[in-house]
Amino acid sequence: MKTKIIVVSSGTGGDGRTMVAAHHVYFGKELGLKVAGVSIDRNNDLRQFLRPAGLAWFDGLCDELPSDLDLLVFDVCDGAKSVEVIRPDLWLLLVDDLNAELAAAGLAPTLAGRVMRVRNYWHGYALPDDKRDLSLESTDVVLHRCNALAAATDAMRSVWSSKLGAYSAGARIMSELVVEVFGHVGLLQSEDPPYEQRCGEAPQPFDTREQQGIGRLAAFFDRFEASKHTQGK
Repeated sequence: MKTKIIVVSSGTGGDGRTMVAAHHVYFGKELGLKVAGVSIDRNNDLRQFLRPAGLAWFDGLCDELPSDLDLLVFDVCDGAKSVEVIRPDLWLLLVDDLNAELAAAGLAPTLAGRVMRVRNYWHGYALPDDKRDLSLESTDVVLHRCNALAAATDAMRSVWSSKLGAYSAGARIMSELVVEVFGHVGLLQSEDPPYEQRCGEAPQPFDTREQQGIGRLAAFFDRFEASKHTQGK
């Protein structure tokens, strides 16, 4: 399989870019892929996430990059001139406020390849009006920042590495994002066929199914109530 390349970048910085890039590497490793992270960044912050986890990391400006992997995830800082020569399978532009939205909208047309925006807003913050960047394709997932993701970033590990983190909203939305991204680049395919195929025929209208199923539901809840009374004795 040809190496897939995902680049995580931004127009302003400080928006969770490196944390998101690291989670793509974590997830790829857990899927059994041969994966590595690459920094094009002033501080090479991605290394601090990957090296403690035993994951391969490269300095994109100094190291010879491998070509025998399933996935390379690049962490590219804002303002990097090297974006002019990078040609990945997919760009992810992180945005966390209106200024970042506008910067991403200006940057996207200059990039080679497919570009998607990932909105990483603090939980509870309203998303800004999107009228000025309609040309920028969005993912279906909004990465609401939360305490679990902040704790994972501080600890330089994946949000699902602890039992508490694994059951958090942060782990769920991060997993949803990575699954969607991996699907876009061909690293994951849906395991479930459409509903019509699972049933062997087109599904009946909801009203018909509900009418036919009410008796089954009523019997189930009768048994459920009876079991509660039995257990209470």
